[in-house]
Amino acid sequence: MKGWHIFSHSISLVWRNMYQALQIGLVPVVILVGLVTLLVPQIGLEMGTTLRNDALKDAIQSGQISLFPIFLIVFLWILITIWIFVSWHRYVLMEEYPKGWIPAFRTDRILSYIGHGLKLLLAMFGISILIVLLSVATGGIAFVLILAVAVIIYRFVAILPAAAIGEPLTLREAWNATRGSTGSIIVMLLLFFVLQLVLSGAIAAMQSIAPILGLASQMTVTLFMSLVNVSVMTTFYGHYVQGRPIG
Repeated sequence: MKGWHIFSHSISLVWRNMYQALQIGLVPVVILVGLVTLLVPQIGLEMGTTLRNDALKDAIQSGQISLFPIFLIVFLWILITIWIFVSWHRYVLMEEYPKGWIPAFRTDRILSYIGHGLKLLLAMFGISILIVLLSVATGGIAFVLILAVAVIIYRFVAILPAAAIGEPLTLREAWNATRGSTGSIIVMLLLFFVLQLVLSGAIAAMQSIAPILGLASQMTVTLFMSLVNVSVMTTFYGHYVQGRPIG
């Protein structure tokens, strides 16, 4: 079944290329963690502080919480994540091996990736509104609607690795290239859901042993799953657009 092959191949890509994955992702993640650690105190809250919605609103209005560091953290998180994703796409699709422990920061590809990502977000927003309206009219089930949105987005997702390697793809071209992939996408999504449950359980077990183990396992799993997810996008482009075999 192709859904299983895409799922297993994406995990295998990261596992078989773990050294290159660390070269691409480790330093950017450490940089992000360091910057967030420096910025969080500027927000006005201590690490680990939680607030109810009403308390959060009051804290913002009173000036207790500064919004600029929050926006900066979100911006840095998006930028560094895309830096990693672009580097991984280029490594897998173009055999562009990382040199040293800081991946090349390709401004043109990163900007193109952001642009195509925004296009994908707009498409997702429009599709979500349409599906919600249809569900109101037909009494649809929430799970089915969420699954439908996820499937449609994966039909479009090949535009991102295309942008990373400098061969932009339109939404229509991505949709046409992935014709017939709906069943495979559903199987793949269900497998990822099960994997996420297993990994969440493992993180909780590590956390119960020692908080530092929980934090270390959380960071490891987050990096691993991020690269697996970006490998899925890479596999979609390589298989459905370029015609490469899976595996």
